Amino acid sequence: MILEDVTFIDKVENETQSPPYYRSRIMKITTDLGSFLTPARVTTRSEHHARAYVPLSRTVPLDLAIDFRELTDNQVLKFNDDDGKVAAKFVQVTRQFNDITTDAVFRLSVFQPPDSALGVMSNGAKVNFAESQAEFLQSKLGTNMITYPYLDLLVSEYKTFIDTHYRRDEKASTVFFFDMAMDSNDLRELIDHIIQKEQPAIIGLKYRNWEDSIPQHRVIASYFGNKKTAFFAAQVEREEHETHVNNLHSVAFGGGFDFVSLDQPRGHPNEQKLELNRIKMIDPKSLIISDIEHTLADPNRDVLGEFDIPIENFNDIRHVKRVLRGYRGAKVHPKKFQTLFYLARTHEAISSPKAFDLSRKKIPRKDEMEEYIDQTGLKLAPMIRKRQ
Repeated sequence: MILEDVTFIDKVENETQSPPYYRSRIMKITTDLGSFLTPARVTTRSEHHARAYVPLSRTVPLDLAIDFRELTDNQVLKFNDDDGKVAAKFVQVTRQFNDITTDAVFRLSVFQPPDSALGVMSNGAKVNFAESQAEFLQSKLGTNMITYPYLDLLVSEYKTFIDTHYRRDEKASTVFFFDMAMDSNDLRELIDHIIQKEQPAIIGLKYRNWEDSIPQHRVIASYFGNKKTAFFAAQVEREEHETHVNNLHSVAFGGGFDFVSLDQPRGHPNEQKLELNRIKMIDPKSLIISDIEHTLADPNRDVLGEFDIPIENFNDIRHVKRVLRGYRGAKVHPKKFQTLFYLARTHEAISSPKAFDLSRKKIPRKDEMEEYIDQTGLKLAPMIRKRQ
């Protein structure tokens, strides 16, 4: 797929002296496979896998997809080794992701070297890795929306890299990812460099907590009026720890990002202690994340209904009922813990995008947006209740 257009539709924001402070806009993103509206929650590879591990036949949203892989030093440094084992493994898992998301109208794969590797690699090695992953993990696997990860180059060198790798034609389009931990002036200069090409663009960002990146958040906010550039915040932590609001919604409506996607951490739930308070579910109405016991004890919740399983799908309905009914078994049985963990993530992958759809409809009317914020946990989120 290729990016064809980015079109501004509408926006809403509050820059008064009193909270809530918010900004959000509707952008129409068009690829050669279709169009969709933002703000949008993009389904991650780990969420697709969670659904498969439950398992359910009910799919998670398939139209928007991302696989953001945080690589290890070893994976980056050995990617171009002669034995080719690391690269071959990536080809296998990337092909699998592409097969799962065949019906997507928007799909990105990002292969991000860690800071520790970028700190010791030469500029030539960084560019070599970026070009190799673009060719062998994207182009040769049929992906024409090519991503380049953050490379930690000097601004002048980065501009040269962008100019020599930028494409927007009938065969391919490029998306450059930056890191919100980078110097804010450098970030602005690189974004300006892409915008100056005067073409529809998506700019990817490895998201950082707002408390640690206030200048960078202000940089992104300054482009809110740009009508041809959309911003994608990837690797967003699931939960705002102070208020337990779902952070994807907080970042989208507090920070004005057009796309958001969940953090894809390394590790596996089997490595966790069998403690039920580690398994949490989102309330799609309040956007608050609560532990499983609190969730299932809430008389106002219809958790089974929130999965939106077709009524004729008896097997899925029966399976979800059985898992929820026996949730206390996760305290002592690793397999039950794993199933319940993945069920909670699948529930969020299904219910959270529907909440985005609902909130998007509020944007054309400022009073409705403020009412929505006041009726949900968004009013508690630091990004919205405090001026950055």
